[in-house]
Amino acid sequence: LHRIQQVTLKEQPLRPLENFDLQTYIDQGGFGFGQIAQPIKLTALFKNGAGHHLIETPLAKDQQIERIDLQTLKITAEVLDTPQLQRWLSSFGPDIEILSPLVLRELIATRHQQAAQLYK
Repeated sequence: LHRIQQVTLKEQPLRPLENFDLQTYIDQGGFGFGQIAQPIKLTALFKNGAGHHLIETPLAKDQQIERIDLQTLKITAEVLDTPQLQRWLSSFGPDIEILSPLVLRELIATRHQQAAQLYK
């Protein structure tokens, strides 16, 4: 929505798409940029205050927060495993440690290792 610059009201009624349910599309990760996604149980340590915004804006309804210390939160939530999620998690750099699922942990670790090689 942040890209919308102008809106024009249409006078004629719109025709809904047959057999399409927007909520189902969203729930399956349709806006996750690139693929239909599967739910995963994400557990991560957010360090140096990186995850404090998740206290007020949770990742999911079932999100659980454990305060490890003043600057570290352990967050657990069921989320959709999308390329967008992976990029978002990667953006925290050294301020996040993915604990599970193991496949996601290894993926993020590999990306960070490859990125580090570019700077050597």
